[in-house]
Amino acid sequence: MLMNMKKLLSVANEHHFAVPAFNIGTGQILKAVIECCEEKSAPVILAVHPMELAFQGDYFMASCVSAANAASVPVCVHMDHSSNLEDIYHAIKTGFTSVMIDASHLSFEENVAITKKVVAIAHPLGISVEAELGTIGTTDGDTEGGTGEIIYTKTEEAEKFVKETGIDCLAIAIGTAH
Repeated sequence: MLMNMKKLLSVANEHHFAVPAFNIGTGQILKAVIECCEEKSAPVILAVHPMELAFQGDYFMASCVSAANAASVPVCVHMDHSSNLEDIYHAIKTGFTSVMIDASHLSFEENVAITKKVVAIAHPLGISVEAELGTIGTTDGDTEGGTGEIIYTKTEEAEKFVKETGIDCLAIAIGTAH
């Protein structure tokens, strides 16, 4: 059953369990993830990076949305690490129920501004929004971009960011790395 991330995570928070997110780059991975999650009666987030979407195409996303609709468990189809509004528009057009705007490489003020734009576009459509504050750096051959330096998320900035933007989820950097 297809749903957005806000609704899926609210149930997880209420009942104290985690929800896995898997990067879905092929039909084989999609099939395996859905089958395993149904077997375990576990909700799941299908994460697709903009580069994966560009490679696989809109027909692949139609398969992801169809599989999510047919699943016996809650499924969120999430655009992961979008860095621009074009990716967000494309994700919405192709049926994603959740989008992430990753403007963590910008200043705090610029990150807030673009994130507010995404929230204004997505929320009226029932699409949840995740944003990132801080960075986890990059590794050789990393396709997500980012910085060569880790920037840790500051608690006071995180609270201000969430209040100012109205996002549903916040990705933070607390010592994690690729």
